[in-house]
Amino acid sequence: MNKNLFVVSDNIHISASIVKLCSPVCNVVTSTMDLVNLLILSSNTPPSIIIIECNNYSDVRNVLKKIKEKFNDIERVLITSYLEDEFRREVNDNGLANKIIVKPCSKASLLSLLKGGTSHANTSVTISKQLIAGIIEGYGTKIPVVFRAFNRICTNIDLIERYIHIDTYFAKDVLAYYILAITNLSSELIQDILCGSNNKKESYILLYEQLLKIKEVTLLSDPNCNPLPLKIMMYTNKRYNGKGFPKDDVAGDSLPYLSRVFKVLFDFHFLIEKGKSIGEAVFVLSKRTGWYDDDILQSLISSQGEEATFYLREVFPLGLQSEMIMAQDLYITVKGKNLLLIKKGKILSDKNINYIHMHAQSILDVTEPILIKESICLGEDGYA
Repeated sequence: MNKNLFVVSDNIHISASIVKLCSPVCNVVTSTMDLVNLLILSSNTPPSIIIIECNNYSDVRNVLKKIKEKFNDIERVLITSYLEDEFRREVNDNGLANKIIVKPCSKASLLSLLKGGTSHANTSVTISKQLIAGIIEGYGTKIPVVFRAFNRICTNIDLIERYIHIDTYFAKDVLAYYILAITNLSSELIQDILCGSNNKKESYILLYEQLLKIKEVTLLSDPNCNPLPLKIMMYTNKRYNGKGFPKDDVAGDSLPYLSRVFKVLFDFHFLIEKGKSIGEAVFVLSKRTGWYDDDILQSLISSQGEEATFYLREVFPLGLQSEMIMAQDLYITVKGKNLLLIKKGKILSDKNINYIHMHAQSILDVTEPILIKESICLGEDGYA
């Protein structure tokens, strides 16, 4: 059954754009800020999601309160041009919206919102920000990778939010819980898990046992607590195709959404930790068939910008091919002087390569490789 999307906005152009974009996947009803259409039509067409679009939060504060009173159980999304931290806290503390999107909002993010993703209304868990600070401060000096992992993944959560629907506050809270659970292990296991070393499999078994103990203690103390955060953590290391740990039948979209997000972001972090460039890391991830949710992987690739489209590698002269891009200046020695032969950024031609082969001794030692900027060949979907 199609979802019913209600769009509340005084900007007819934005309303029309949302209708055009979303009509193929849901029923769309528009209303101005007087809420007349919303209140009349909702009696026969119950809304699944309500989007409130504005330029200034203060202009719609009262509108948000009215919508909350009438539709408190419906997912409400605020799309605004700018939102100060003070107002963001006001929205969250008073439950005026389940999700906040600051423009520009990509089409992919909006469509992801309609398809699902995380909903602040039924998944948010409050965590003390002092606890997060304590994790980083307590272990950042002792084990630097804790600080690097948390900050790198938090940064990428913010970056991919432009391309997929994700509650960044909730995601960072669960990430903090997860890293807190990891820091209960030995220093060697922390390094093993957060650096993505070859011994991860055994480390993850111990981490899973740790999470099971936390779950048991939590449910004993509060049988009515929301189990979703722990479920997300337990499936963070499982591939989209169902392979990996834990060993069960859960796979694909049955995996918690944030588990799929964390799988992509942690594996990306592991590759960067091993010295891969952004382009090299993206290339490796895109080659792993069945490991990741395609939409989430594409959101990471898109969020990394131009750096995700190439990587640097060294090629010996005999391995040079046309269309390769020079990542360094190449000089030739003539009468004891070094003269620029091929400039950095130039695309190599067959003529260039033949010349290098013929005059290798005067250009460079034949055993010395040349730094090449290699484009990552992606298909129509953005994957290698």
